[in-house]
Amino acid sequence: MKEDEKKDSGWMAPKDHHKKSHGYRVRSSEENARERLMKSWYGDNGYLEIEAKQSKEKSVNEVLDTLFQKWNMDDKVTLRKLVSEWDKVVGIEFSKYASPRSLENKLLNVEIFNSLIRFKLEPLKADILERVKAIAGDEVQDIRFIAGGISSNAAK
Repeated sequence: MKEDEKKDSGWMAPKDHHKKSHGYRVRSSEENARERLMKSWYGDNGYLEIEAKQSKEKSVNEVLDTLFQKWNMDDKVTLRKLVSEWDKVVGIEFSKYASPRSLENKLLNVEIFNSLIRFKLEPLKADILERVKAIAGDEVQDIRFIAGGISSNAAK
């Protein structure tokens, strides 16, 4: 590899660290052992092999998506979005007495604080689900109305 290509890489040979404006952090014993091993195996260009083995860069969005999936945050983000748009889904009058409580396994639990409102919303369930899907996409497949004041665990 040419000398110019070595200088352009993000990974620097130890002899090139003095060229950095803020110095460099001290390498751990594991990093030193790895570099010695790579140097004994590949020679003086071992640091280039280390660079070649590094994983590709990821955007912040990719990292956050991975974390959200790992922590099951997608449901919480979708629920927050539905709560903020709820008056557009059911109307201002109904939104006073009914609100999204939880989203688990693509089932949206809607807490209703008045039995008369439940009676009025039940025939509109398909329309409400359609509006919810317009906001949440495939994250919601069904809606269940639960009595107000009951926790989402008790509604299961």
